[in-house]
Amino acid sequence: MRKTFTDSHGGRYYPVSALILPFQMPGQNRPSLLQHRDVKIMFHELGHAVHHLVDRTCYGISHSRDYAEIPSRLLEHLIWQPEVLVKLGMHYSVLSQYSQDEGFDKKVEMTEGKLPLSMAQDVYHTKLLGEAQGMITQLSSALFDLALYTTSTKGEKLHLDTTALWNNIKRAVLPYDRVDEEDLGFGQAEWSPAFRNTDAGYYTYVQSTAYAADLFASKFSANPFGKCADSSDEWKRWRRQVLERGSGQSELALLESFSGRKMSVKTAPRLIAASQKIDSSAKKAAHIPLNTTGVVSNKRSI
Repeated sequence: MRKTFTDSHGGRYYPVSALILPFQMPGQNRPSLLQHRDVKIMFHELGHAVHHLVDRTCYGISHSRDYAEIPSRLLEHLIWQPEVLVKLGMHYSVLSQYSQDEGFDKKVEMTEGKLPLSMAQDVYHTKLLGEAQGMITQLSSALFDLALYTTSTKGEKLHLDTTALWNNIKRAVLPYDRVDEEDLGFGQAEWSPAFRNTDAGYYTYVQSTAYAADLFASKFSANPFGKCADSSDEWKRWRRQVLERGSGQSELALLESFSGRKMSVKTAPRLIAASQKIDSSAKKAAHIPLNTTGVVSNKRSI
């Protein structure tokens, strides 16, 4: 991967990016078939790649953590839209090299192998299934990550009980029945972001999810291909006004200029609440008082 930049003579060095994904290799008589979750991963990483490739800043400065995940999270929303799924989805057996497959479904042949719109709509209706659970689980991890870095002295860090911290945050945030302490386990030991230089930055995944939901709902959900009544192309505006400017300007200012208003973190919870009933115990996750000993506190919050 190479970032773009402009040299002292005004010449532009173009960026280079590649997607390397762990998808199954095609076999002799069968192609590499992607599950919907695979397409989601591909679009997420494609969001990063496109962001990198269209950058036209003078200096190859990395994006802030608060911002870097927003373009990729935004692109994830596309693969839930029925119109997009119909365009992407096709039964492999209608491809010429597989058309003689004995397992070919004749019902598919009648529709030329295209994904039926009704099936695409059914997939869309599962978009927010379990999303509340996923959001508060991620929030729990973000609170743990922040708490790790709020200890002020070396002694506090050495004596920090990460198991108690992890389990108390999890117990306070997740809407489950409380269980015995010994049954909570050592979840922090398998939380891989702690070993990937997250450094109190995991909250950005929660924030990026919220901002991306806000952007997509306000600008793209009604017209996922970007064509509006006035013939303007929202995706082209997204590229020109946001992606191309990289980190050369205030990233929040770029987002708010594009959306025409202040960014909101309330859109994602509102969409989830509209699609399913959320237990009141899950709603309290937005404000959990904690301290760095892993004990629930009434005095301070993160």
